[in-house]
Amino acid sequence: MATFSERSVEIGVVGLGECGCNLAVEFDRLGYAAVALNTSYTDLRGLPLTEKLYVGTNGRDGAGQDVLLGGQYLDANAEEILDRVQSIADGCDHILLTAGLGGGTGSNVITLANLISKLGRPISVFATLPKNQEGSIAKVNAVQAVSQFNDTDVTSVVLVDNEKILLQFGSNSLTTFYHNANSSVVNTLHEMNSLAHDTGLTPVRGFDGEDFRRVFTARGTLIYGQADLKREDLTVEDQLANGLQTIWDNAGLLAAGFDYQDATMAGIVLVAPESLLAQAPTDIFENVIKQVRSLTSTVGIYTGLFATSDETATPRLYTMLSGLPYPNRLKNVVSQAKEEGPALGTKVARPMENLDLGDLSDLSLFNSSVMPAAPVSPRPRQEAPPQSPAATPSPVSNSDNVEPESGPANNPAS
Repeated sequence: MATFSERSVEIGVVGLGECGCNLAVEFDRLGYAAVALNTSYTDLRGLPLTEKLYVGTNGRDGAGQDVLLGGQYLDANAEEILDRVQSIADGCDHILLTAGLGGGTGSNVITLANLISKLGRPISVFATLPKNQEGSIAKVNAVQAVSQFNDTDVTSVVLVDNEKILLQFGSNSLTTFYHNANSSVVNTLHEMNSLAHDTGLTPVRGFDGEDFRRVFTARGTLIYGQADLKREDLTVEDQLANGLQTIWDNAGLLAAGFDYQDATMAGIVLVAPESLLAQAPTDIFENVIKQVRSLTSTVGIYTGLFATSDETATPRLYTMLSGLPYPNRLKNVVSQAKEEGPALGTKVARPMENLDLGDLSDLSLFNSSVMPAAPVSPRPRQEAPPQSPAATPSPVSNSDNVEPESGPANNPAS
């Protein structure tokens, strides 16, 4: 595991449910302390994680998209969950819960947050939203789960859009799809968390650990992203600034569609070869900051400039925006759930259909409805084997736990 000094915020990751556990695996590969919690033996079996815990009961395998059942599982295993999360929280100053909103286990992410809040660490949530083509149960579970976020002390919330993931990685093979998608969205956050401690970069204007923490932990929805730039983007006026909103609007694989005026914190970091920064006018970067102000109105802005000695490196702009309300993408899922959920509920509640059999109701195709008894063949008589003349009955021993008969012969008078 990486040491504290290698990252701005030492994050302990707790994966819940199948999707959440897969995301935890990607953080684990980058050196973060991680533990996987799942109600499914099957899902846990394939995880390359040392820390993983079955949190079902009675040997049942999964929650079957039943949120109430998943919540009962977590309650039943509360003490063991706390012990296991404590084992990674001791070396961390922030806990990140990863989950897929839609499943019966992952949709209990706030149940888990309330449970581990006893550990006294700030908590963020990193969760996925269902695709358009997913079932109605997943969409209802997801929006009901998000509706509980306001009732907790959770700080930032990152919402990953599975619809975007499908569009970008849909051509990947079935064996690489989840890894490639998950690592893509996790790696960008990790890079931003590590910029301040990258010894290969020289800070020109520092974006230090506390700067990252302020933006990362602001309460509300968090988006982040990065874009590779052309070299001329740093020398042509307004070209870099105009690309900022494109990054926010696309938001990588994160759910998009925001009113940026509601943001509370922003982080902007430019990394470029040293010679290129030496050629770029100061106004180029200052115009980026001005663009942030125009898009967000009142907002706390944290900026950073880092030079790399690798002259072949592609310039890269990193950005974070936090304290946002929920995105339009989530509101679309809410609309789908409102339409599909009641319709599915009506189907589930309807009684079994009665069949009109007509004349078939009284029709019998056989003479009798009672199966005749099978004839019993007489068993051949077995003669007892002849007794040997030398054989005599064996005496009964009291050691065989047989009580002797009572009577004068066995009970002499005293």
